[in-house]
Amino acid sequence: AISLELTGKKLYVASVASNATGDIYVAAYQDDGVDGADQFAYLLKFSSAGVLAWQKQIYWVQLSPLRNANRTFMFRQALQVGASGNIYLCFTQALNINPFPYTGFVIKFDPTGTVLWQQSYNHSTTNTMSVVSLAINSDETALYAGALANPAAGNDLSYMVSLNPSSGAINWATNYSGQYGWYSLAIQPNGNIVGAGNVLSGSYTGVAFSQFNSSGTLQWQKTYLYSVSNVSSTGVTGDSSNNIYVSYSYPSGGGGVLKVDNSGTYVTDARAFNNSPSIFASTATGDLYGLVYDAASVVAVSKWNSSLAGQWANQVTGVTPASIRAQSVSLGPSSNTTLFYGATIPGD
Repeated sequence: AISLELTGKKLYVASVASNATGDIYVAAYQDDGVDGADQFAYLLKFSSAGVLAWQKQIYWVQLSPLRNANRTFMFRQALQVGASGNIYLCFTQALNINPFPYTGFVIKFDPTGTVLWQQSYNHSTTNTMSVVSLAINSDETALYAGALANPAAGNDLSYMVSLNPSSGAINWATNYSGQYGWYSLAIQPNGNIVGAGNVLSGSYTGVAFSQFNSSGTLQWQKTYLYSVSNVSSTGVTGDSSNNIYVSYSYPSGGGGVLKVDNSGTYVTDARAFNNSPSIFASTATGDLYGLVYDAASVVAVSKWNSSLAGQWANQVTGVTPASIRAQSVSLGPSSNTTLFYGATIPGD
């Protein structure tokens, strides 16, 4: 186990990933511990033995004299590691002033932590954009980002964005106003990209997930449990047969995992009303790995098979308080034995 702490600061783990040799990368952001302002993003690299190799503090223009108003936000799929060992990181920076301008950023690092390129993204109309997720394909030729225009105002202009992995330039950006956010992305073996987020239907929030082809054309969009209760998507992944798995949770506790085929047709689902699963990783055969919270807010690292049957769950122990907020899971080079997860402990 690796403990991350900055003197006098709160450090929030957002995302974890690993390379082919088992080195571990952690995307995190800090709070100054006073008023929540002046947050910075961090990228940290550890050896497979958990030894810190290097860390990078990431920030953009300080916007003096408004420097102390800067805020940094990261989400669970903020970090991706390519087959070459290059690292891709996204975050969003905001100011605590009306009308809450947001700017999204993506940075590419080489394995030593040297910046290869860095890009900022904004919206021509709303003048604000939040980049919330990234996905890179196996040969590092396709890079996708999930983005929101004007998230502070509740605007549901969601964008799927194709970026050039060599430069960060935008290839295409497709907006879809019927879905709020693609907070989780998965690139399928056939080259399609699937994003999972939420949709507002009347007074309820439901799960929504969409498939785009590599040219940005929407193939289909599906909603699930959007008229029963408030439900939020918590992750998406796929397998070698182009099946898609979406996990979801209820605010009051409980959740499940949904499986659909490449056309979006329902296959099966597994609801666990006492547990809220979050799917973050999968193998080619459809074995799924993620995190589960129970009604007592205990978290466990878990495995399911492609039929959504639970295989095992190992509770995270030795942490006080027990109600940790786990954030991310990544498979190591040996997917049967190596898992990495990140967690943020309230109050620490």
